Amino acid sequence: MEPRNESQWSRRRFLAGVATGATALTTMGLVGCGDDDSSDDGGDSTPIGAGPTATPSKEQPQKGGTLKVAQIGGDAVFNTGMPFVSLPQNRYIQEPVFESLLRYNDSLKPELVLAEKYELAADFTRATITLKPGLTFHNGAPVTPEDVFFGIDVIINPKQYGVTGSFQLVNFAKMITAKKKVDERTMEFTFDKPRVNITDFFAQLKVTHAASFPKLLQGQDLQGTGAYVFKSWTPNQSFRLEANPNYHLKSKYGGPWADGIESTTFADADAAALAFESGAVDLILSLAINGTIAKRFRSKGETRLAPKTGLSYAGCNVNNPLLKDARVRQAMFLAVDRKRFQQELGEGFSTLTSQPWPSTSPAFDPALEVASYDPTKAKDLLKQAGFAQDKPLKLEYAGATYQPQAVVLKENWEAIGVKVDLAPMEANALTAKFTARQLTDLWISGHSFSDMAPLTNFQQTFPYRIPNISYYGEPGGTSGQDYVAIIKELEALDPLSEQAKAVYKRFNKLFLEEAWLLPFAPYDRIDLVGSKVRGFDGYILEPGAGSPNWALLWKKA
Repeated sequence: MEPRNESQWSRRRFLAGVATGATALTTMGLVGCGDDDSSDDGGDSTPIGAGPTATPSKEQPQKGGTLKVAQIGGDAVFNTGMPFVSLPQNRYIQEPVFESLLRYNDSLKPELVLAEKYELAADFTRATITLKPGLTFHNGAPVTPEDVFFGIDVIINPKQYGVTGSFQLVNFAKMITAKKKVDERTMEFTFDKPRVNITDFFAQLKVTHAASFPKLLQGQDLQGTGAYVFKSWTPNQSFRLEANPNYHLKSKYGGPWADGIESTTFADADAAALAFESGAVDLILSLAINGTIAKRFRSKGETRLAPKTGLSYAGCNVNNPLLKDARVRQAMFLAVDRKRFQQELGEGFSTLTSQPWPSTSPAFDPALEVASYDPTKAKDLLKQAGFAQDKPLKLEYAGATYQPQAVVLKENWEAIGVKVDLAPMEANALTAKFTARQLTDLWISGHSFSDMAPLTNFQQTFPYRIPNISYYGEPGGTSGQDYVAIIKELEALDPLSEQAKAVYKRFNKLFLEEAWLLPFAPYDRIDLVGSKVRGFDGYILEPGAGSPNWALLWKKA
């Protein structure tokens, strides 16, 4: 094993070196909710109409004040796997309170966070991680290897720990065949086989105090290491975090600067936006803020576009008799008017796309940055498939977030002869059905992780991994076997090699032909940042399309 100094790490060099196999690397890259080793974002982060790009403030940060945030359409939920799963409704609690061993900054150069040292074996079968000395949770308990191991165990066996959900990270966690405590701060992990992208897992694995976890499930006691300490939660109304006076990165960031973070729960995005406009709310980080709402704040410099990390899409259950024929799904793919989503709903904040990949991904195909809209061909495909309905297809979605999108999708599909009933739901109820794979027809959701190595996206992301929400590529099934073969091939390839790029082309073609996901827009969140908020100068690439660095945020009096 050879230690990797964080100043040496470069994802591009790491991936390029994977094929050498037997040679110990001198560089290590972390592949996360963003991509690559360059400061050039390929234009994804500031499309036309997005508003001004944030620039670092020259003002001296001020201590004090409370950052007021808006929780939209659904309460925080604690019993589905926080902090080991990222849910949009938990963003304001999870990101300021919990940290991972490693993380990505806005330029995708990874940083050591809770880890003092990270070592990966030359053959990618083992990793050794040493925690920082003196590291404690908010309650003063020391952070131990056992706490890290606990998170992995919860991900693999959630029911054993009282967790009702399932985890995007489970496939990664199952790659670990042995966990060994070397000393009070050091742990060694052994993998089932060479895992060239295993660092992605450690960069996403949040750490919490194992002994406090039963109370975390009740929303009573959340123990992390982050810039803010959880203080209270009033169900369906609010929660409060307070500054962590003993933050282990205080010498680096100076903060946390605010005294606390307080949320208010709003029924919908319009009500939250009115509160933001009045100054009662300082920040809104929510997918519910669409272009129609955001456009009135653009000229004030109060909009930010989080990096593209995937797709907003409608998913198909391929076991549904009406959706079993790929030609039907292709027709529905071609019926989606993506330009309308971009211009009418998006107000120019986002780009047109028919693929999950951002421009920095090795799988990106510029030819797929188009509308892919052809209702005439769609009708012909339905005719070829002999499509006929005895009942409408049900489209389920979080009503507070996706109501406008659902209406447009219904219009698009009914224009080619596919009848659809809208079924809006409360966000947490939809999450429960989603993770349990109980969605029977169609649903609307979004996914991140496609700016990682494509293999990582396929292994861990809910709509792609096997088993997935669509029941596509099931073992012994009739659909998706080419996709299964693609994943297997990529496990043995340097993700930046010409061989891998040829496989990505095969996937991109398959994605359009099989159409188990029907993308309508990039997955890139529009954030509203009030005029008094300072320090919002970029994004840490947390799962879920990015997070501000909460330790840097401050509020001007």
